[in-house]
Amino acid sequence: MAVLQKIRNRAGILISLIIGIALFAFVLSDMLSPRKSAVCKRHELIVGNIDGEPVPYQYYQEKIDQAIENYKNRSKQKEIDERTSDGLVEQAWEYIVNEILMGKEYEELGIDVTDLELLDMVRGRNIDPMVMQVPIFQDENGAFDKNRVIKYISGLENDPEQEKIWASFEDDLIRNRKYIKYHELLKKGYYIPSFIAKQNYLEKNYKTAITFVTKRYGSIPDSLIAFNDDDLNDYYDKNIENYKREASRDIEYVVFEIIPSEKDIQTIEKELSSLKEEFARTEEDAQFVNMNSEEPFDNNYFKREELPKLLDSLLFDSTKGTMLGPYREGEAFKISKLCEARDLPDTVRARHILFKAKTQDEYIKSKALADSIKTLIENGANFAELAFKFGTDATRDKGGDLGWFKKQDMVQPFGDTCILSPVGHLSVVFTEFGVH
Repeated sequence: MAVLQKIRNRAGILISLIIGIALFAFVLSDMLSPRKSAVCKRHELIVGNIDGEPVPYQYYQEKIDQAIENYKNRSKQKEIDERTSDGLVEQAWEYIVNEILMGKEYEELGIDVTDLELLDMVRGRNIDPMVMQVPIFQDENGAFDKNRVIKYISGLENDPEQEKIWASFEDDLIRNRKYIKYHELLKKGYYIPSFIAKQNYLEKNYKTAITFVTKRYGSIPDSLIAFNDDDLNDYYDKNIENYKREASRDIEYVVFEIIPSEKDIQTIEKELSSLKEEFARTEEDAQFVNMNSEEPFDNNYFKREELPKLLDSLLFDSTKGTMLGPYREGEAFKISKLCEARDLPDTVRARHILFKAKTQDEYIKSKALADSIKTLIENGANFAELAFKFGTDATRDKGGDLGWFKKQDMVQPFGDTCILSPVGHLSVVFTEFGVH
């Protein structure tokens, strides 16, 4: 990834940025509705209902944490970017939906995976593709090595954390195998009669040659055509279906705006104040905000004049942990907290090697290749030469050099990594363009 050469002369360039002004927003667009109450929301431990079955927040959060840990373990990454994190959150919800909906189908149809079948999927003759794609089970050339699986499993007894991760991975294997069995049942349950298959073939492959002559209306003189009102009426009667219109209505209505009263506003302020102390104590700011706020946690850095005047004037001269609020901003009440203040460069210079990817399989293969190239560079290989050999964008001819740029000039995961990393740091970053 990027070999960063940060501006050495930071005078006049270092800008005090604030990470995570956790804009803790409680929108008041409908304060009269009980579901808009911040305190009510806090105590709503059910995040949704799937086919009549409630999904507790705690269970949903466990699945999110589990998905993140599994990803870190498989990819050997300690940190993940926002794009990947959002995808894992969505994946966790899809997991719960499938678990509930498909679980009922599997149970009704008697679809299951036995212990012997699971053993065969992991280290038998029919290794599951998901197992073969795990980097730690591959040799130096990227080929799957079953002995590494056996060695890894045998060492789980001494590592409870890895044992927990492996159990979760096996659950994914079982869930995926059940789905494949279900899909095969559906596929083999279809029968297409031969006459339909023949007709489909003819429609796609039958061709014919025709010869025709065109007589255009414009070539016929108007003087040769005569018609009267009876002709028009006759045409209209024969084609009346083409002139039908849907019935229209003339409606009168009055609008009653739902505007919060002073009492409503005071109630919301009181509810927010009760959360302020808990927000000040917590060290899990992102989780607290996402659980209680109607706006997600904002993990960006801000410099002066990028925030509203109230925050700009107070937080840039304050220390970590400073709280502000509840205060009103437009149609919302908010509580803000200063999580961290750092001096960061305005511009950086980086090199990169891009492995383009669009599908999940392409990302997995590109990640494995990027890890290998990163290891070579760490062991003394020339970055520019490798960029020329493996790069897939216009920078390959320049040794991967991107020149000087600002954070906002790049997509967020890439820009964040470059700004926050020390000089000379190597990273593997996922973006919409592929793996850098």
